[in-house]
Amino acid sequence: MQKHYYRLTCKIKLVHNVSLNDLNEYISNMINKSMIRDSILKERHSEKNIKFYVFSNLYPFEIDKQYKKDKEYSFYINIFEQNIALRLKNCLEQEEYIEEVGLKICNFKPIKILSSHSTCVSQLSNTQYNNRYWTKEKSIGLLLKAINSNISKKYNLLYDEKENIDFIQSITVKNQKNIAFNYKSGKILGYQVSLVIKDDPLSQLAANLCMAVGLGEKNSLGCGFCWDKKEG
Repeated sequence: MQKHYYRLTCKIKLVHNVSLNDLNEYISNMINKSMIRDSILKERHSEKNIKFYVFSNLYPFEIDKQYKKDKEYSFYINIFEQNIALRLKNCLEQEEYIEEVGLKICNFKPIKILSSHSTCVSQLSNTQYNNRYWTKEKSIGLLLKAINSNISKKYNLLYDEKENIDFIQSITVKNQKNIAFNYKSGKILGYQVSLVIKDDPLSQLAANLCMAVGLGEKNSLGCGFCWDKKEG
């Protein structure tokens, strides 16, 4: 059973200004464009399945929420599969505005608190809700159910298991109102959370998978990128 993931550290110089609300789509489009160079990645991108990678926002964070043309930034891509990580690294290194791509292995480790550093998104399957995304007007119970269902699906696909995972001891939603960002002329609504993780082996494995492939949904749009508390 694999208990590690791969992290690409990318240094980039922006070719134009990008607002925070457009950042997810900007980075996602850049990654998708680079994947076209590789037949395996191109095929993977076209599939409607879970992509099993997640990327961060740009660092350093801009207080005015405007990322500047010709300024250097860094961002991270966490990827579960070695083959995909190596192929994507090669593709990104061919992008003219990517200046450097580093690769390291991140081993699974004990996690007590998992904190989102990018917007998390959970979609509700119950059609009675006019808004398909979880928002703060809805119950925490619905959010917990959505998060647990999502990580169970990822775990079962990656490890060929049939588990119903319940890995969260407690949850705190950190933002006062839901966060919206732009995507394809529409809006995606999300939230930021801090999770206290149960200490049993399955819960710890689930928390590390959240680090590896993202918390919640739309991870290939940069949603649900997490640190554990020790990482800052």
